[in-house]
Amino acid sequence: MLQLEFDTWQLVRVMVYLEEQDAKNELLKRWGDIWQDLDKKLAKLSESDFEAFSDLMMNQNVVFEEVAKDDLKQVLKAIDGVIVQMKGVMKTQKLEGMQKDNLDFEIAELQSLRRSFKLLA
Repeated sequence: MLQLEFDTWQLVRVMVYLEEQDAKNELLKRWGDIWQDLDKKLAKLSESDFEAFSDLMMNQNVVFEEVAKDDLKQVLKAIDGVIVQMKGVMKTQKLEGMQKDNLDFEIAELQSLRRSFKLLA
């Protein structure tokens, strides 16, 4: 069994991608309680305390313990999908300045996360 650690924003990207692809995904079912609690907390903070929202998204982590190798494979596939989507946005939209920098940062960080998770596979 493995342990996977995500920055909160990385997990959000992965889970939203999984929801968009297949709402009945097994990983969504197994991680659903944690994801739903986190999603609710983020939604509440986004409306009431943007500083706390930003801190949770960018400075805090979510750790999953006892992750099966099959789940890791699903996570890697989802990260690949998120990266492809983001690169598609970069190609189809003319992003400039901070928007482009933010997307470049997220792509680079997700690629790094993927590399570190791939070492566990």
